[in-house]
Amino acid sequence: MYSRKTKTYKIWKGMKARCYAPSFNNDQNKYQSLGIIVCEEWKNSYERFIDDMGVCPEDYSIERKNPLGNYCKDNCIWIPLVDQPKNRTNSLYFTIGDETKILKDWAREYGVTYTTLRHRILVQGMTIIEALKHSGLIEINSEFKSVKDWCIHYNISYTAVVTKKNRKSLEYKEVILSYIE
Repeated sequence: MYSRKTKTYKIWKGMKARCYAPSFNNDQNKYQSLGIIVCEEWKNSYERFIDDMGVCPEDYSIERKNPLGNYCKDNCIWIPLVDQPKNRTNSLYFTIGDETKILKDWAREYGVTYTTLRHRILVQGMTIIEALKHSGLIEINSEFKSVKDWCIHYNISYTAVVTKKNRKSLEYKEVILSYIE
């Protein structure tokens, strides 16, 4: 017998609620307006859902491969929670150099909060580069890092960089470049 007190059961119930519950039919939930449904086998049987999908691993969630497709065996997989936003229709993608990522990944990579980065771009009208630079990050060779991270990267003493910057009234980037050129 399958337990009804598990994360997997809650995911199954949530999946059905998104597709059928009247309280989910609003502007924030596009499932019903897009006609996304749960296949008959899963809709009517938690046991069949478990047989097809297995138990949800820790820190994972259900993902529809095609975000406009239905919940069914051929369109669903378990994915890490951190990857969940990547397949949403409203995810914000940005390219720096030749690398394209969702905004949450850029924020995570550069140590900037997602909401701060999002606000700078969508409300203040900054480009992704401007928003990251505004975070105190330094760009060298199309890469952004904090002063400390650049010091580690180039094996430079952080204390020496700060001292030289303050003594000569230079920008951090100028000081770091003076050590590597």
